[in-house]
Amino acid sequence: MPKRPIENPKMFQRKLTEKQLAVLLAAGAGNTTEGLEVLVECYQRLYNAGIKNDAQLETFINRINKS
Repeated sequence: MPKRPIENPKMFQRKLTEKQLAVLLAAGAGNTTEGLEVLVECYQRLYNAGIKNDAQLETFINRINKS
């Protein structure tokens, strides 16, 4: 059973792969904290636009690439 999430987390620890670190650094212009904030905001906007899973995201990206 997964661990229950903390109500108001202040920080979390996770070992990142090189690819994950590169994404955070790119999104945050060299700052992983800012990168995480940017990616969370991006996900929030996509979620609010109705894109709730990987399949919907792939469809959305394909639509953008075709235009």
